[in-house]
Amino acid sequence: MREQGSPHAVGNLVGVGGNRTARAVNHKAGDVLQRETPVPAQPRRHGPMLPVLIVLAAALYAAERLPLNPFGIWQWLPLGVTLGLWRRARRRHDRAAMVATVGFLVGAMLFSMPLHVIWFLDLDGTRTGSSTSGLLLLFIPIYALATGALGYAFGWLVGRWRYHSS
Repeated sequence: MREQGSPHAVGNLVGVGGNRTARAVNHKAGDVLQRETPVPAQPRRHGPMLPVLIVLAAALYAAERLPLNPFGIWQWLPLGVTLGLWRRARRRHDRAAMVATVGFLVGAMLFSMPLHVIWFLDLDGTRTGSSTSGLLLLFIPIYALATGALGYAFGWLVGRWRYHSS
């Protein structure tokens, strides 16, 4: 605990408009000291957009009734990678990495979801028209990871520009 008359002041923030500066009060003298350097603002809290998107994509996969065998788990791989990227960005408190993770999810799902819907609804005989049509499900996660990587790179550039530019 600090002494009442110590030169170490109790600080609080004073803001005028968007400019926040630190104010310290010396209890012994009653003086108010202004610091020259501004105190960094607290990071903005964004809503739970990414978890909602992950749950939405998982619900679409669940609606397709993918089995819980190695082949079905293979279809969930892009969502698993998204979840890993999201946890890493959240643990590091890196907003630019969060934007990049949204880019990965959007890139992967823009490729994967239409093909899964076409397969599920059997449009133009996609599922039943050929004996080798199931191979489509073998390659969807590979291409979804590739398009997700492109989305991640784009999101990383946008995030760096938005959050790390001076």
